Amino acid sequence: MYPQARNNVFASVFLLCYIRGAITPPFKGGHPLKGLKGRIQGVFLRRSPLQAGIIILKIYMKKNDIIEKVLEKLGGTKKDATTAIETVFDTIAGALIKGDTVKVGGFGTFRVSRRAAREGVNPRTGEKIQIAAKTVPKWRPSKELKEAVK
Repeated sequence: MYPQARNNVFASVFLLCYIRGAITPPFKGGHPLKGLKGRIQGVFLRRSPLQAGIIILKIYMKKNDIIEKVLEKLGGTKKDATTAIETVFDTIAGALIKGDTVKVGGFGTFRVSRRAAREGVNPRTGEKIQIAAKTVPKWRPSKELKEAVK
């Protein structure tokens, strides 16, 4: 087993035991799950032949995590990093509101798509309803990002 996979399995098993109450605080050297509060989407026990018994932990990243990464990389103050990240997000959102396309090399393309009006069915009553047309933002990852994630 690769060292990284072994560490991931250990962390996942540890988290599952912690959630079920088998492991309790206090912990030496700080809480091992510090910073994960509110970010755990789910813990899944895989039963496939290749992953028998491996627990998969899904964690997502928040805007504050991105700000912290920028702060680590560039230094400066947290206020400057927050301003930089919010400026990027505001610029992308502003362009999409105007109907423009935003291409970020090596990352992806943000664009606006129009969904036509259509007829739907209310699942509760079975009654046919008219769903209005709407405009939605879409993102398509770049080829480089797709290859990097593989």
